[in-house]
Amino acid sequence: MKLIRILSATIISYGLVFYISPEKAHADAGMLSTTTTKGKVNHGFLSNIAGLVRVEYQRPEAPESDPGLLLASALQYKLSDSLSLNTVLAYSHTMSRYDDQRDGFEDIDVYSEYDNLFKIDSFGTDIFLGTRLPTSQTSIKTSLNLASYLGFELKNKFGKWFILRSKNTAYLYNYRYQEANVAGTVYNERYGLRTQWIAEVPIAKEFSVDIEGNYYQSENYANTIKSVRGFIFTANYFADPKIRLYADYSTRDRKISNNDLFDKDNTTYTLGADYVF
Repeated sequence: MKLIRILSATIISYGLVFYISPEKAHADAGMLSTTTTKGKVNHGFLSNIAGLVRVEYQRPEAPESDPGLLLASALQYKLSDSLSLNTVLAYSHTMSRYDDQRDGFEDIDVYSEYDNLFKIDSFGTDIFLGTRLPTSQTSIKTSLNLASYLGFELKNKFGKWFILRSKNTAYLYNYRYQEANVAGTVYNERYGLRTQWIAEVPIAKEFSVDIEGNYYQSENYANTIKSVRGFIFTANYFADPKIRLYADYSTRDRKISNNDLFDKDNTTYTLGADYVF
């Protein structure tokens, strides 16, 4: 079964972690699956398409920060049993009567992924290659031309107890200008390296928890190296084979950067729902 994981599975511009584990979501129900019961790709263009729609409410802990809504969708086209082409589109809305400057579309991600390049028993390796198109206000204002990334994911299932995944991604940014602001006091990033560790722990048939640690390091055009660490705890409830309800708590180090991997306040509470089609 194929799952849609938004890559950078996490998009840099708004820190979206976008995946549903097939082990958690009733694997026998065919969630995000474009295969037959024999595991062969169905014939026909539409039969090879799967997707996911997300609605998310984010509440920063900082009193000076406003809550917001995130609407996101992901589409996946199966080129073969292992190779897929994916795209992600999202729209953010700030729930404030005084500030609507952060409303708008986020960057568009387009990437390909190859599942189980190496697989031994319960251990597998996926690789992915993608690009980010600058459609968000942040990327446009900082003169981003294009962002590319390459990464791999290691995953291992430990019986029925939990699944451990490690995702490593390298980002390469191309900007029109080295400076991110008119005054020239903030520099854009040239590259970034990100590591994610995710433990998926099933509690019952309908419930599970995810524990994720993130580390991101970047170098800007002023040759300054910065890093940020983050932590996310998520509780999941699968109301239906195609529906996931979740709540998470995320926190990170404070970092001043126009291209922050976690573009939230230090601590954020989130409620959301995913629907797979």
